Amino acid sequence: MKKKIAIITPGEYPVPATLGGAVESLVELLILKNETVRDTCIIVYAIYEKHALLKSSDIKNAEFRYWKKNHFFIWEHRLRKLLHLIFKIKINDPYLRFILKNLRNDRVDKIVVEGNISKYVVPIKKIKKDIDVYLHVHHDEFSRKPEPFFKDIFDSCSKIITVSDFVKHPTDDWVIAKNKVVVLKNCIDATCFYNSKSEKQLTRKELGMNKDAVVFLFSGRLIPSKGVKELLLAFKKQEQSNLTLLIAGAPSQGYNKENKFVLELKQIAEECNNKVIFTGFIPYSGMPKIYSATDAVIIPSIENEAAPLSNIEAMAMGLPLITSTSGGTIEYSIEKGRLIVEIDSNFIDNLAKCIAKLAQDNELRNTMGAVNYIHSKQYTSPESFYSSFIHLLYGDNG
Repeated sequence: MKKKIAIITPGEYPVPATLGGAVESLVELLILKNETVRDTCIIVYAIYEKHALLKSSDIKNAEFRYWKKNHFFIWEHRLRKLLHLIFKIKINDPYLRFILKNLRNDRVDKIVVEGNISKYVVPIKKIKKDIDVYLHVHHDEFSRKPEPFFKDIFDSCSKIITVSDFVKHPTDDWVIAKNKVVVLKNCIDATCFYNSKSEKQLTRKELGMNKDAVVFLFSGRLIPSKGVKELLLAFKKQEQSNLTLLIAGAPSQGYNKENKFVLELKQIAEECNNKVIFTGFIPYSGMPKIYSATDAVIIPSIENEAAPLSNIEAMAMGLPLITSTSGGTIEYSIEKGRLIVEIDSNFIDNLAKCIAKLAQDNELRNTMGAVNYIHSKQYTSPESFYSSFIHLLYGDNG
């Protein structure tokens, strides 16, 4: 008899991950691996997007419950906040109402709540009292609030799965967390990430880059917490010519609408001596091509990252890393394959020094990249990731 798992995604981006998103990409990886194993039916709850719907039709061992966000969503959100603020009335958000309505009729063995929606765990457990519920935490959840805040959530879960030791660490001394919190490290499909010299030159030509330039890549959302402004200020300090900074991303996944912050970034870019290229949003399937045009990857986050997939992607491409000390970022790298920048008052100056160091030393870049490629192997087995995920849910019966 087939196992049956409901996976509740955060409702921000679709699955399949046509608009990107780390959580959504990992869920898609599980679904695609399950297509080869074929002993589990996965029911996925996610936000609707037309390309995701089209792509989902090719997946045979999963069912998709798509929620369509209507035009009144923002107004309802504001009304719910107002009612709670004035009258202390709590009304479930429309996505949660959609989940609860459909989940009542879904016969499943296990339920996995993904991402930053831990508040969904308790209401889901109330309607599925006899079903094991798991919370898969992909962000810095437990350092922000004290243990008592999470008691009902932990009591409703059979296990809490975190993506890094950094995320798990605050719970180590919690009574409610005893024998309940485990770490499952993130994974990518390495077959999608390969480095090709011909691809490198072709992509550089398409993007208008000099074939001999030393290219640094930032990949991620263009928001302040990612440190992209600090990166541009550090790049502005570079005296060596023939450098290029490639910025792949947008303020929101899938959308290239410019806001005040992006305009500020572009103003700083214009003041740089070297070339800065903004690609806009790149679908996940297009990222290997972007990496292939790159000599080094910079992850300058100034707020805690739980476990950035960009670390793994860069290492799988055999590229050196410059990374901040943000959260679990260091955990997903290796000493000889990275340059570390402390997040302090000297962050921009020290980041500039790391960029200059790699820019000037091709041999160092190659050595670090080779180390990273070997290290990436522990994060690039979808088979192992899928098996570990199933084992956490079903034990030896998985």
